[in-house]
Amino acid sequence: MTPTERYRADVASGKIKRDPEQARVIEILSGLFDDLQKRVEPHQQSWLQRLTSAVRERGNPPAQLRGIYLWGGVGRGKTYLMDLFFTSVEAPLKIRTNFHRFMQDIHSRLADLQGMIDPLEAIADELAERATLICFDEFYVSDIGDAMLLGRLLTALLDRSVVFVATSNVPPEGLYKNGLQRDKFLPAIAAIKRHNKIIKVDSAQDYRLERLSLAELYLSPLSPTVEEKLRTSFCGLVNDTEAIQENVVLTLLGRELKTILLAEDLVWFTFEELCGGARSAFDYVELAKLFRTVFLSGVPILEEEINDSARRFISLVDELYDRRVQLIMAAEVDVVCLYRGQSLAFEFERTRSRLMEMRSLEYLGREHLA
Repeated sequence: MTPTERYRADVASGKIKRDPEQARVIEILSGLFDDLQKRVEPHQQSWLQRLTSAVRERGNPPAQLRGIYLWGGVGRGKTYLMDLFFTSVEAPLKIRTNFHRFMQDIHSRLADLQGMIDPLEAIADELAERATLICFDEFYVSDIGDAMLLGRLLTALLDRSVVFVATSNVPPEGLYKNGLQRDKFLPAIAAIKRHNKIIKVDSAQDYRLERLSLAELYLSPLSPTVEEKLRTSFCGLVNDTEAIQENVVLTLLGRELKTILLAEDLVWFTFEELCGGARSAFDYVELAKLFRTVFLSGVPILEEEINDSARRFISLVDELYDRRVQLIMAAEVDVVCLYRGQSLAFEFERTRSRLMEMRSLEYLGREHLA
């Protein structure tokens, strides 16, 4: 199915309401889809097709396809539209990733290749072998290390005919705004604008807020019914339920984290996994950058005896709040009665206040700070 056909099917099934702005954007994505489908991978061609293509393209390589950069306010359906496109593309070599997670992988790979004369070129070769299409969700640059790498990496990938589709809350010229040594990042902005169609998604409806408003954000007491409600809410927030993975183990700053469910920019953990063991605020910072929505289940009454876990919970909520992450949680008791110890009573007042604010429509409508 083409992106347009998938969109119409979602409208017909009642999964979404038809939005003229989304319909306009999906037609643009369908144009790129058509161009990509015309590209046949060499390993899918017969020997005669490969020979003919080689002769035809000798000295005249195929033109680089322009990608698409979707930007606009929170909840306009950018990720949904990109995911429709990504699912439709039949190319076996494609990647869909959160931009921050992608850059983490690049930094990790650079560390592995220390001592190599030009490791970025080697990484570009590796990526081009893995994908002819890369879809980035939440394209946002705030780190000077990312900014310094990005221009060269994008250029290297474009030289290898890799096509990009990205979603962002800001136009290209707004990336890394007021950042240190921003002048060195300007070539990356120029490359993005030169090699992509820049499309503003200007829907009047905030779809994410609409879906979140239908979900129960704080459930108690703990029970199998509550667990099932969390699962239903999780599935309701995912654009493509087939993308949901169960029991995935994430590696965060070298430490493993077991998830219950994982999909797109949503993740579900138990309280014990996130707060019961040796975790630091740095773990929660990375978590808050990577995920827009976090589900947390099995939160017990926080007594004096488990103050270490309570401290980690306070730190977790602080980082999620600062990054404007949406938290959906299940606890043994209402938030008013959640902490019953003495030592952290003062600190927990702030946590309680934040947990209540994080359920407000005003908070839910804020832009995630990846």
